[in-house]
Amino acid sequence: MSGTGNGPGARRIPAGTATRAADRHRDDAGGLWIRIGIAFGVLFFAFMVVLWAAGFDAIAPFVVIPIVLVVLIGANSLLAGPRRRERLAPRPIGPTDQGVDPATMVPPRPDGEPTDRPGDDGGG
Repeated sequence: MSGTGNGPGARRIPAGTATRAADRHRDDAGGLWIRIGIAFGVLFFAFMVVLWAAGFDAIAPFVVIPIVLVVLIGANSLLAGPRRRERLAPRPIGPTDQGVDPATMVPPRPDGEPTDRPGDDGGG
C-alpha cells in the first residue's frame, strides 16, 4: 500500500493540478532509461578497450565480438535494402512441399522412373 491513503509517505496532490496530459509528458515511456543505458554501455565499452590496450588480453572477445555483430547487422541492413511497409503473404504449403508433383498429384517413385498419370492407360 505504498503511496496510497493518508499515512506517512502518501503523495498528496492538490485537486485539479494533476492532469493526464502532465502525467503523459512526464512519463517518457522509458526513453530516458534507454538513453542512460546506451550511454553507460558506450562508457563500459570504452573502458574495455582501454583495458585491452593496457595489455589485458582476456577482454579481447568482449571487445571484438560486439564490433563484429554491429558490422554484420549493418551489412545486412545495407544489403537487404529498404523495408516495405506491406508484407508479402506467406508462401502456402502446397503439394510440392510434400514431394508431390502438382501437375499429376502423384508422389514420385523412389527409383526415379516417371510415374503414370491417373487415367493414362499408356496407349498412344
